[in-house]
Amino acid sequence: MDVLLPVFQLLYFVAHFLASLALSVLDTFYLLHRVFLHVCAVLRGSDSPVFRIQADAAQLKKIPQHVGLVCTGKQVYHITNLANVISWAVGYGVRYVSLYDLHGALKRQRSVILQHLEEACADVNYTMITHSCEMNQAKDVVENNRSGPHVIINLLSLTDGRGSLSVIARQLSSEPGKVNQELLESWKVTRGQPDPEVVITIGEPISTMGFLPWQIRLSEFFAIPSLNRFEYSDFQTILRQYSKCEQRCGK
Repeated sequence: MDVLLPVFQLLYFVAHFLASLALSVLDTFYLLHRVFLHVCAVLRGSDSPVFRIQADAAQLKKIPQHVGLVCTGKQVYHITNLANVISWAVGYGVRYVSLYDLHGALKRQRSVILQHLEEACADVNYTMITHSCEMNQAKDVVENNRSGPHVIINLLSLTDGRGSLSVIARQLSSEPGKVNQELLESWKVTRGQPDPEVVITIGEPISTMGFLPWQIRLSEFFAIPSLNRFEYSDFQTILRQYSKCEQRCGK
């Protein structure tokens, strides 16, 4: 036993040293990668927004998978600006975007939204889903079948939130049986998708406007007054704040 203890201590020291060395190498690689992207962005100039977004995204420790955009009032008609915000999110690596308004105006402009998205970023493979809580299934699924990254766009309104919960409650009461989490999950209109980590409310008043309540338990909320005054730098600031909050929460 007198011999085994020093051996174990030596092995522990070696393992700890190797793990620390590996982490240092990864941190150095991450730093060099960020520097490389910034240098390339400077060399290419400011006329390459896609490369700029990639360089900015490389600085963040955490990128949301799902972003929600809640539009109030006349903000639902600023489709070009809305498409720009979505293209920024896609450039950062966001793969799910939920567009929400109270009365379903965005649903009625589905083809216009898709057209503007294709103009803003032509190589992205969009799947646009207009949900229907009454039938408990997604309907009007539209895809543009491009070769780029796959992004799912949800078009949602009040009927998909509170309305969906009412439909689920009526159907469960008419079909008595064991109610569990798996059953409830299967009835959600956005089943299979992650909850939005970031939700941006656009316009006045600052409110969730009935956004899907089961999706925003842990969401970080941000508010902007208008799409007309929403610049890329503002979106960049939001994702930086989200990333910093995630780092603090993880410590």
